[in-house]
Amino acid sequence: MPLPLLKEIVLPPAEREKATAAAHIGFGNVVKIVLRFETRWWVDKRMDLADLTFLLSDAGIPVWWTQQHVEQPVLTGWFAGPKTAGMVRLNEPELIEAGLGSLADIFGLNPAELMRTLVAARAINWAHDPFARGAYSYATPGTRAAQEVLSRIDGGPAFFSGEALYRGRDTGTVEAALASGMGRRGLFSDKASSLRRALRTGVPIVSNASRTAATASSGEAPGGGSCQAIERARSRACGSARSLIQPWSSRSRIARPGAALVSMDAGDSPTGPSSITRKFWII
Repeated sequence: MPLPLLKEIVLPPAEREKATAAAHIGFGNVVKIVLRFETRWWVDKRMDLADLTFLLSDAGIPVWWTQQHVEQPVLTGWFAGPKTAGMVRLNEPELIEAGLGSLADIFGLNPAELMRTLVAARAINWAHDPFARGAYSYATPGTRAAQEVLSRIDGGPAFFSGEALYRGRDTGTVEAALASGMGRRGLFSDKASSLRRALRTGVPIVSNASRTAATASSGEAPGGGSCQAIERARSRACGSARSLIQPWSSRSRIARPGAALVSMDAGDSPTGPSSITRKFWII
């Protein structure tokens, strides 16, 4: 979910507090203009531009790229950062006009000449998209600490991932969003494998918090060794989980046979009462 929307969705109190860390991650806008012409006129004007890929300039829309190595008469304009605020009031036709004007300035042409050869055009100001309200994140002095907070898995019902939490070299890209999501999926897969193993063997997963609570109830220090207290906690958690297992196929006609829905109410766990019920699909 884009960062500007994170503050508007409904979250449990603990996750809402965690989400406030997103304010320390920068989030910017992009204006993108796609123009299709009758011909690749930039090649007709200058043959040395036949292999043109990217074009950087000082024009109003400064960055342009072609469809190289496909010979399509399409140019894409790109403008990002705080300066896009100066275009916030422009509608789509006005943005297209601004793009044609920038190309005319770059190549020393008449904008009317480019307009005559224009076949189709689109312009997108991502700040105007109600489900995005911007384009990419960027780092601020507080970004790394905010990413640590949002990436932490602490047993709550909501998990955060996405381009803004990516820490590699491809930040600010679709690839970053995919990499972050796949990494979080890997964590879910590990947890699901552990839960399957617990259901198969009859030995449930006991979190550090559960172990600490069990040890404390026996009068031992958290690092101590009351095996009986821990075993009582394990047995209680196992009984709670197994009593709530329902065949998935009985809940959905299209569900795959052999899967199950496990609903673990934290109020039945050794960690104490809670109003949150967690449900896991075990496939």
